[in-house]
Amino acid sequence: MVMPRSAKDGGGVALYVPLRHAGTLIGIARLTDLVGGAEFGDRERAAAEKFVGFGCAAVVNALRFRSLERRSFRDPLTRTYTQAYFQDTVRNEIQKAARFGRSFSMIFVDAGSLAELRRQGSNGEWSQWVENLVEHLGADLRSTDLLASESESRYWMLLPETDAVGAAVLKQRIRSSIAESEVFGRVIPERLSSVALAVATYPTDGTQLDSLQQTIERRLEDDRSSALRALNLGSHCFANAIDLLHDQGSPQPRDLPGQVAGFLMGEIERRPRDRGLLFISPSRDMIPAVRQGLDRLAGLSSRTEIVIVGDDREWASDRGAVTWVTSRRAGTERPFALYYGEGPVYAMVSDHRSGPEGLRFFHSDDRSLVEHLAFQFQRDLGLPLGGSS
Repeated sequence: MVMPRSAKDGGGVALYVPLRHAGTLIGIARLTDLVGGAEFGDRERAAAEKFVGFGCAAVVNALRFRSLERRSFRDPLTRTYTQAYFQDTVRNEIQKAARFGRSFSMIFVDAGSLAELRRQGSNGEWSQWVENLVEHLGADLRSTDLLASESESRYWMLLPETDAVGAAVLKQRIRSSIAESEVFGRVIPERLSSVALAVATYPTDGTQLDSLQQTIERRLEDDRSSALRALNLGSHCFANAIDLLHDQGSPQPRDLPGQVAGFLMGEIERRPRDRGLLFISPSRDMIPAVRQGLDRLAGLSSRTEIVIVGDDREWASDRGAVTWVTSRRAGTERPFALYYGEGPVYAMVSDHRSGPEGLRFFHSDDRSLVEHLAFQFQRDLGLPLGGSS
């Protein structure tokens, strides 16, 4: 806005530009004495508003930094970073990732209610238990990662330069570490099943802190209702889990597995730069789609690791770099496909041939289920967890 200058300023006019952030007025910039004694016009007003925009960002950052300086960066009990510090660091990571085209991930850990644990021991024992849990949570983190506490049972992790597959690998290791902690390994082991973990990755799952947190909240709810928990698949080896899922299937057209195989191979072709995992045990009806997909991928530099289960390697012997696993080693001859990546996930289990009622077929995009099956498959077969980075 342009307003008259006071007599004290020598008459004339002054240009006043408001500094606003998130709808809140945080200050006013006053510009006077335009070069040459000219008056402020539309051109000067536009330039001032643009300049003040940068100044406003600098002021907001300075105020935020000063506020952070006045607060403790670390929780006094766990010595993890505070939630406020974590959120500010994530916002900075978003700006850096957006500028350089990078990705990062966040992991949330909800250890459930520990009120029972607090009642069981003295204050000293309680503190030792919590410290032991935090120690196990941070055991697999890199020096560049950040661990923060929302409460004594809820924790956040920031993983710079980490994609969805890398975060899922770490998530599996963290769950194993929690099982080895004193709290869940000795004191209340029956509560381990209540521990929930969820991952969100920038930019696939959101480009702002709020959207990433919303993704995590949604995945926590999905995890609680997952078939992984409903069928208690975590207590079974991969081959048995596949059989249990097959029993949950329903009759479907015979050509459906082939269509699924074609879609999955096409998804890899559409997303060659995304890191992913495809584990597939194709029935005879699925082989043509897989073969054609491998032919198309031969000219691409795909970052998806492909593992094929089967005993007949003739049809794909010269079609790109794939890992072969025999049916005996996999422990099952049942046709299945698992796809886990930065975008969609998918699992299917079917029969080799149609029965009187059709082809029994199970499929799902349950992320918790697909993630568990993919990494259970790798653990049971002794394959590198998560493939190469």
